[in-house]
Amino acid sequence: MGGDWKKRYEEALRSAHNTGANYALSGSVDEWNYQAGINAKPVVSMALWIVDLHSNKVIWRGVASASGGEISQTGTSNLAQRIISRLIDRALDR
Repeated sequence: MGGDWKKRYEEALRSAHNTGANYALSGSVDEWNYQAGINAKPVVSMALWIVDLHSNKVIWRGVASASGGEISQTGTSNLAQRIISRLIDRALDR
């Protein structure tokens, strides 16, 4: 995240708290790229975490990454969706 991401993060947590929510889901994209070379593959790495809005403490954190097959079959957005799904399943202990 460029700019003042900490300020935006705190504002988002305050906004979530003001809605009466108990928890907030946040995250970061750590890599969004294509491996170089003749067999270029998309690569995505990200982290998600759940914040207890009453204590403002992170109560769960998960990190995952994936690389895909041929670019025509698996783009970065498809990989990201799979990673998010996998992390949420872990958070929900499924």
